[in-house]
Amino acid sequence: MQTGEAFGRGLFTQNMREKHEQWTVEDWLKEAEETVLAPLNTEFSFSKRSPDAATLFIDRDPLSQKAKEHQVASLFMYGVMRGLFQSAFPDGELLLSKPLGGDSSEFIAKAHASLNDHAERERVKHLFTVMKKTHDP
Repeated sequence: MQTGEAFGRGLFTQNMREKHEQWTVEDWLKEAEETVLAPLNTEFSFSKRSPDAATLFIDRDPLSQKAKEHQVASLFMYGVMRGLFQSAFPDGELLLSKPLGGDSSEFIAKAHASLNDHAERERVKHLFTVMKKTHDP
């Protein structure tokens, strides 16, 4: 996940660079789609909840579809999205709403995260670590 986050921060720096003064989550999603996700052949949709939060559905993630280690690829993608998001919203959090590894992944992007949101991120990291250990030979 940390490698994915670093990659996501790099993508943000190279492709998105300018953060608007009054950037909303919806603005970030549109910019991320045009400059980062579409060139990576990643397809997503989202439903707006408020200017500070949205639900993001990744409908096609080529890396996870082609990878032999789906859990690792999914965790990497989560890290990439989180790195991109936190570059724009340092006080925010990208939460996993629907388990990764299926046909689509569901995230909740919050511009302002609570302590519970940060704890949820740590739970997800732990879950993936346990899943990886149980699938290793």
